[in-house]
Amino acid sequence: MPNFVFVDQNASKDAAARKRIRSHAMVDFRRRQRQERKSSGKNEQPSRITSNSRRESSGDIGHQRISRMTRFRIVRPSSAGVRSEDTSSDSVLDDESLETGSSGIDRHNLLSSTAIVPLSSRSEERQEDLSLLPGSLTSSWNRVHMQNKFCDLFYPDGRNAIHDLFESIRPVSWAEQLTVNAGDALCTLQVAIIRSDRRMLQASIKLQNMALRRLRDTVNRTGRHQSTDSLIGAVYYLLKWESLMAMSWSSPTWQYHYDALLRLLYNEKSSIGSGASEPPKFLRFTFCYALSMGLVTRRPVHWIPMERRKQPVLISAALEVPSCIAALDAALASQMPADRVQRTITSGLALRSKLLTLLSTYPPTFPGDTLYHLEDISRFVDFDAALSNNVQSLYQQVFSFSSFETAIGLKTLWTSLLVLDQTLLNVHRQPKIDLDAIFTRDFLSLETNIEDWVDKLCRTIPYFTLPSCKFSGALCIMEPLHFVSEYFQSKGSRLHLEWCKCIRDYMVPGHRVARLFEMSDSSDAPTL
Repeated sequence: MPNFVFVDQNASKDAAARKRIRSHAMVDFRRRQRQERKSSGKNEQPSRITSNSRRESSGDIGHQRISRMTRFRIVRPSSAGVRSEDTSSDSVLDDESLETGSSGIDRHNLLSSTAIVPLSSRSEERQEDLSLLPGSLTSSWNRVHMQNKFCDLFYPDGRNAIHDLFESIRPVSWAEQLTVNAGDALCTLQVAIIRSDRRMLQASIKLQNMALRRLRDTVNRTGRHQSTDSLIGAVYYLLKWESLMAMSWSSPTWQYHYDALLRLLYNEKSSIGSGASEPPKFLRFTFCYALSMGLVTRRPVHWIPMERRKQPVLISAALEVPSCIAALDAALASQMPADRVQRTITSGLALRSKLLTLLSTYPPTFPGDTLYHLEDISRFVDFDAALSNNVQSLYQQVFSFSSFETAIGLKTLWTSLLVLDQTLLNVHRQPKIDLDAIFTRDFLSLETNIEDWVDKLCRTIPYFTLPSCKFSGALCIMEPLHFVSEYFQSKGSRLHLEWCKCIRDYMVPGHRVARLFEMSDSSDAPTL
């Protein structure tokens, strides 16, 4: 089994944007540290970063630009009850104002364009200052409070895999400190994206670097066969962190961490990944990453043992698609015997028929129910506002689903069918492959079906931008957006590509992060 490849050890594979983000972050963070040390020496007191420290002359201009360009609007009602926009740099969100709406901050207008609901907390609790830098998360209460906020904002029902992870892991040894660093990095990143806060972002990147160093040291010290819940949890946190930082779903960074996660979990010598023991509860949703990675890389999801696939029939069938398209690609690239090519094509068509059958009976518990219906795009205010005038008329009617889980299930089916049908069509168009008449009949409807899957996915994407879908919705956008963009690129449709770009720029978390550093002072920008 090959050795682990961690992100910070293989920078040559990282996208240029990711390297620029990290470089900007560390340069800016060191500059602020020097300023704080100078301030501390003059005042003979340790400097404390509070909301008032945002009034520095250099930072003030940057925050005004960020407020204008990232669409995180701070709206205050005037005395007449009419909302007016305020982009002042000292408009700092505190925990109480986000919960109660004090200080005139409109919660929904503030965060509506992020497709995420605001930070929530119980009314009897007060957070000191959420703009935390590394070293400030020493209070266990602070950490639990941040973790609870993260869970409230990540998944619509608030109870999700990460909530189980936060509850199940308690740091009691040095080895588990890496899990603390990784969890703090993830929570801090989420708040940084919501607030459009560069200092929080720099803190998150520093915590992530600390977690990577500890992870490497732990693996080298204990061996990669000694998997524990805390070690697996740390890699899972880093996987989520990279997902939020990714600017596209084809980014290799989250794939590195997912690969390491599966190697730890299902290693043949691991007590967790072998025998009758169950994997940790917080990993029950990792099949989403497995399928996405298989579809993007066009490789089989071979590292998930079959006995571990206890997902519904829908997911089990979808997980067969990466293996199928890999076999079809091999049939095109190599000189296979004709009978073997036909067997491969027959298997692909059989899988396609299976997926179509599942689609016609989905969900299996309530067949025939109305799963989605068309609604006017005007309901999706933030999504419509993110589009340029040129593309606002493309999809005036979009889908609204009966539940978030239903939307994910149908998105999974439509995406899998889109990739499979495109691969089958490529096989059909190859002149060197002689297909029987029966295959020709099977291929006749592929072109029309591909257009239908693309149309459905484009009408699904706006649903995931609703505030009720939270951060999970923002991540759900990235996979279908990747594949429909590839389709429009192959068709040369500039208008549809512009539509995809508008969504990517304003809805994908990684692009919001990149804009924070694009607006940094030129003096801070390193030479790459």
